[in-house]
Amino acid sequence: MTVYVIGGDHYDAQMGVKMLAQRGIAAMPLAITDSPEEYMLRAQDHPALQEHVFTKIAGVSARVFLVFCNTLSFSMDWEMLSARAGVPIVNLKTAYRELVADFKSVGVIAIHEHTLHNIRRFFDREHGKLETIGFSMMPLVESVEIGAAHINAVLGQLVGVSAGLGAEAFIFGCTHFEDCVVENSPIQIVYPGKKLLDYVIEKGYV
Repeated sequence: MTVYVIGGDHYDAQMGVKMLAQRGIAAMPLAITDSPEEYMLRAQDHPALQEHVFTKIAGVSARVFLVFCNTLSFSMDWEMLSARAGVPIVNLKTAYRELVADFKSVGVIAIHEHTLHNIRRFFDREHGKLETIGFSMMPLVESVEIGAAHINAVLGQLVGVSAGLGAEAFIFGCTHFEDCVVENSPIQIVYPGKKLLDYVIEKGYV
């Protein structure tokens, strides 16, 4: 059976497939919506969105689903969905759980305030003393999809602000940024998507 990469839209689903292919692992993309904007519109009705996600995953025969989207990872009840579908589902919270103990203060960029709020709540549950310096920028995520030239420069500015406020690391809390590079960053850049792939390979899911 096939490994499926779930994305909020086609871009991050394909990103996960590409990164697995670079490691010699074949996978198929499974986009929940067609754009970041459509996803945020659907997210306004959470029960309907969760049922929409289940309809998507129930329609394919999979060995495992990898949730390659921060917003989806922190908003869906993946244990319940996995039980309903009868298929393992591994999401990005696994990657975050491994890194939260390493830092006392982090910067985070997410697509939307709701995603950022869910990440902060997760940090509070897992590691109550972790300070979060947060940014939410849907326009920057949309700029990634059209290949705009300014993305790395903007990310560099956000990293600099976070470092200036005492952050020890900066988390790319949207998988659209997994290919982005901040040159000469004063603090560690964390790529949750890469950490997720390391985990599923190590644990034999793929």
